[in-house]
Amino acid sequence: MNVNHIAPKMCIHRLIMGVLFLVGIGISAGPGTAQEPSGELSTILDTWRQRQKSVESFDFIWQGVEYRSKEYAAMDDELPAGDAARRKPADRTFDVRMRYALDRRGRARFEYQGEEWSPEKGVYVAKETTELFDGITNTVFFAKGLRDFPGLHVSKARAARVARDVRRLPLNLAFRPLHPEIGFFDPQQLQVTGRERTGEGAEFVVLQDAFGRIYVDPARDYVPVRYERFSRSHITQQLTIEYRRDEQFGSVPLSWSNTSLTSDDRVLTSVSAEVVQYSINEPIPESEFTINPPVGTWVRNYITNERYILREGGQKRHIRRGEYDGTNYAQLLATDAPPLEKGRGWTIALLIINVLLVAALVAFLVYRWRATSR
Repeated sequence: MNVNHIAPKMCIHRLIMGVLFLVGIGISAGPGTAQEPSGELSTILDTWRQRQKSVESFDFIWQGVEYRSKEYAAMDDELPAGDAARRKPADRTFDVRMRYALDRRGRARFEYQGEEWSPEKGVYVAKETTELFDGITNTVFFAKGLRDFPGLHVSKARAARVARDVRRLPLNLAFRPLHPEIGFFDPQQLQVTGRERTGEGAEFVVLQDAFGRIYVDPARDYVPVRYERFSRSHITQQLTIEYRRDEQFGSVPLSWSNTSLTSDDRVLTSVSAEVVQYSINEPIPESEFTINPPVGTWVRNYITNERYILREGGQKRHIRRGEYDGTNYAQLLATDAPPLEKGRGWTIALLIINVLLVAALVAFLVYRWRATSR
C-alpha cells in the first residue's frame, strides 16, 4: 500500500467534511441569525427592554462636586507648547449642576454649570453650556467659558457620539442600556459571568462584554448599580448608582459617583452627584429644544462653514479669515466686515478651466499619436 497516495486523499476528505460541517451550521442557523440569549441573561434583557419602553422621556437635574486633576485640565490647553503665556494647571474641586432631558422623539438637552481651566488666565473660570441634539444637528451654546463673550457652535453629529458623554452615563445606563443609538450594550455580546455579594448582604449579577463589566440588582428589576469600562485591560471608568423607589416607575437614580481613571489607576476626573429634581414621561416644552443666542454671540456653524458675530435684528457680522487675533472682539463687533477680494473666485475658476483644457489637449494628442501609429 502506498502511504503517500493515501495521505493526500485523507486530507482532502477531511477538508470536504469540514466545509460541509460549516455549511450545515450556516443552513441550520439561517442567514444572519444570532444565537438567542437564554436563562437569566434573557430575563435581564427583557426587563431592560420593558423599562426602556415604559420610560418614554425623562428630565433630571442634579448637583454635586466635580474633581479635575491637573492632567485632565491640561488636555484642554490649546496654547503652543513653548508659549510663554502658558500656566500650568492645578488639581481642582468645585461645585457643579447639570441637567439632562430626553423627549419621546429622542431629542436631548444637556446643561452644565461648573468650571474649566483657562491656560491664558492661569485660573479656573466659570463655565455654563447648553447642548441640544435633534438626531442630526448638535448645537452648543457657551454662556460662560474661556472667552469673555458668548459662543454658539453648530455641527452635524451622530447620536452615538453625543451619548458617549460620560456625564450622561448614569441615566443612559438606567433608562437606555440597549437603545440602538445611545445604548451602551449589544445584547449579543453580553454574558453573565457570575454573582457578587456585598458586605450588606445584597447579591448582584455580573455581566460582561468586550468593553466593560456591569453589576445589576435582581431584587430591583436588574437595574445597573455599578459599571466598569475597560481599555487595554485597564479600568478607565467606574460608576456606582444609588436608587430611590418611585411608586409608578420603580427604581429611579437618586445619586451616583462617576470616576475616570488613567492607565496607571490615578483619578483623572470624578463627579459625586445627587438628583434634586426629576420627571418621567412628562411633556417637555418645545422651547427647551430651541436656543435664542443674545446679541454679541460668536457663531461657528460647521454645517454652512460660517463664522460670524450676531448683531441686532439677526444681522451677521461675518469674520474673515485672519481677522480675529484673540483680543479684538469688541472692534469686530463695532465694525463691518471688509469686502471680499474681487476677482479671486474668477481667478480660481479660470485656473480650473485652463487645467481641464490642457488635460483635454494632452488626451487628444495621445489619441492622434496612437491612431497614426497603427
